[in-house]
Amino acid sequence: MELPIYYATLTGQTTHVAQVISNYIQCRLPITAPTKDVDEHTPDHLASYSIFGCSTYGTGDPNPAAELFLEKLAKDNLSLDGLSVALFGLGESIYPDFCGSVDVAEKTFRALGAVIIQPTLKLDMLCSGNEINEQIKRWVDTITPKLRHA
Repeated sequence: MELPIYYATLTGQTTHVAQVISNYIQCRLPITAPTKDVDEHTPDHLASYSIFGCSTYGTGDPNPAAELFLEKLAKDNLSLDGLSVALFGLGESIYPDFCGSVDVAEKTFRALGAVIIQPTLKLDMLCSGNEINEQIKRWVDTITPKLRHA
């Protein structure tokens, strides 16, 4: 089985997080989890199980790459019925709309019929790298049982 991890990045931090998630998943399950930049893949490439992550831009908006990807999903009115997706977002807790981009992504995916694998991971980039890695490990441990049935 393949579990693609789509990410939209502005500075490269989301790329790194996607790679960490991929490594943790592949250590726990006998699957491949390739990371895929949304700038290089269209929404119609989404598999039946996917992970999507994006960073927050400004005070709570999706970064430009995520915004284009999500707008294309909505504009094309793709049916995502049958898609199970886990979401992660990056942001800074000093802003009132912390990780607002992943909230926008969740609304878009839900509106098109996708099932969101809970919980959504919201990473505070003001935390230490060790704290962030621990949060990612716990999140992967939470979603792994749901992925075993994929």
